Amino acid sequence: MILDLSLFLLCSLPREEDQSKLILESRTCSRASIRPTLVVFACNGCSPNAIDVKTAFLQGKELDRPVFIVPPKEAGTPLSVWKLQKCVYGLADAATKWFDKVLEFLSSVGMKQSPLDKAFFTYKSECGVLSGLICIHVDDFIWGGDEIFVSKVINPMRCCFVFGREDSSKFVFLGLDFEMLNWGSIGISQKSYIDKLDAEKWEQTGSANHLRSVLGCLEWITGQTRPDLCFDVHCLTLERDDTVTALRSVRKLIRKIKNSSKQQMIFPAIISNPEFWPLVVFADASFANRADGSTQGAYIIFLVDGNKR
Repeated sequence: MILDLSLFLLCSLPREEDQSKLILESRTCSRASIRPTLVVFACNGCSPNAIDVKTAFLQGKELDRPVFIVPPKEAGTPLSVWKLQKCVYGLADAATKWFDKVLEFLSSVGMKQSPLDKAFFTYKSECGVLSGLICIHVDDFIWGGDEIFVSKVINPMRCCFVFGREDSSKFVFLGLDFEMLNWGSIGISQKSYIDKLDAEKWEQTGSANHLRSVLGCLEWITGQTRPDLCFDVHCLTLERDDTVTALRSVRKLIRKIKNSSKQQMIFPAIISNPEFWPLVVFADASFANRADGSTQGAYIIFLVDGNKR
């Protein structure tokens, strides 16, 4: 009998007593890395691409410690135990072993790990020109590059790992909708996520727990693609003591968001030399303007074309 181990996960493991001795780092790319990466893609005329790795943890590095499990009933082997060779979902160091394997491969094909974000990698051609980039979020990759990068990195990666899905130009990655636009810019939105919000549902439930839940959803949206709605969401947080009133306001705001769900954050191509790409910051604050007497502040950072300032 041949079993597909990718279907098994350890969801009720006892707490490992020696977890403190394990290296549990799981590298995931930061939002601060993905955004300038999109600018670089646009500047070089590269379409963004996404990869979802199939059963990633089983493709990680082998375990360097003994781990035994009771096999699932489907195995048909009662009164026996299995010794794992690879990590499976549920082990504390599963994500670490997977990332170690990815790091080993990317290093072997010449990619360089960023000292600022360990899940961000660059590849340069023999003449020192940037050829491609990869951002990693556990088993999801977003990449872009030229033909050299595809032949030297992506194609060998396809041979080394089993991919579940590959998308290009238009896809959903980490809850964000990515799209290569006609004029070479790249847009991101959260239309897929926003379309699932139910304004009527939130008002009908009427509980404080649901209010906190929906505020979390709205803060996620404003923090990712809709900074224009930050003030609206902030006002809702000031109403959280009056659950009924707040939920009514939530319904209005969700309708407003859904009516503009196609609105995108655009990352255009910057034509000038990267040496002339300054960071421009706008910041503001209002002293003691919150209901509890605390101060409200905000800032937004732009990467701009220095020749067009």
